[in-house]
Amino acid sequence: MRSSTLRRLGEDGPAASVPIRIDLLRDLREICDKELVRQGFEVSTTDSIEAVVRRFVNVQRRRIQPRVRPVRWSRELRAKEASLKDGYRRCLASVEVSSQRGEDLTPYLSRKVVGAKKKANFTDHALCEWDIHHMHLGDGLDADGKVKGTNELLFSIARDEALYFIDVLDHNSFGEQHLFDTVLANWPELFAAAEMPTVARGREPRTGASERELLRRKGVNALTVAPDGRVYLPVGGGVATDGSATRVTVEVDQIWAAVTWEERACRDHAEEIRERIQEATGVHLDMLDLKLVHVGGGVLKVLETQTNILVVPRP
Repeated sequence: MRSSTLRRLGEDGPAASVPIRIDLLRDLREICDKELVRQGFEVSTTDSIEAVVRRFVNVQRRRIQPRVRPVRWSRELRAKEASLKDGYRRCLASVEVSSQRGEDLTPYLSRKVVGAKKKANFTDHALCEWDIHHMHLGDGLDADGKVKGTNELLFSIARDEALYFIDVLDHNSFGEQHLFDTVLANWPELFAAAEMPTVARGREPRTGASERELLRRKGVNALTVAPDGRVYLPVGGGVATDGSATRVTVEVDQIWAAVTWEERACRDHAEEIRERIQEATGVHLDMLDLKLVHVGGGVLKVLETQTNILVVPRP
């Protein structure tokens, strides 16, 4: 997303029929600032609004948002469960219980999401390409709030309906197509939307793990060829040429467009908004003071701060 493509309303915007104080993009930045700080990320006052929003969306994308999810094990992982170390089995059971209760799974995630080395602008290539998270399986927490590191990791997919346990493999397995093939063999519906049915089966070569890792670092989106020759686009949305997550860029664009539309609608319908507030409260406002607020669950609303009334602009 280029800054030049993002337009914000300001003094050159349409004049309101009622005096109005409003800067929803500034408010959006404040909301993202506070949430990043709450999660332990550093934010500079010199960062642009776009940069802060992008980092916020990127962090949210790399986390597993808390919600009640049953856990579904792959046949491959279930078959090897008894051979895993006792500590790994205990941690798998703990992750399963936490997921079923809707608890926060962040302590188990990538060191770039939790702990002293976390980075808000880090791109998780396995997540971008195959929608796969990795989770640590240590006993207890380190001083900075992350689960203790382990030689092997749990690879998983988090969807609204369930948390899918794919396999437990070592740190050199991020590009191993075994992960993709295991998901496809157990839950083909998870990758169905990324299939390219118009590509002839068996025509595309399968990409090796080392080559795939190299392509990821260079910002190149590789196709994935299934064992039966079917070809798949990046399930997680892929990466842009600058190495950033494409899905994050799309979401930032959508948020920016929605907030900009909200501000324009508030300006264009300021008189109507004032009348509706007066009908609801009996208060006649000489000026509207509108602010973007987070009302929970990722939902943003416009609040008239003098009356504490949520505003719903009409198109």
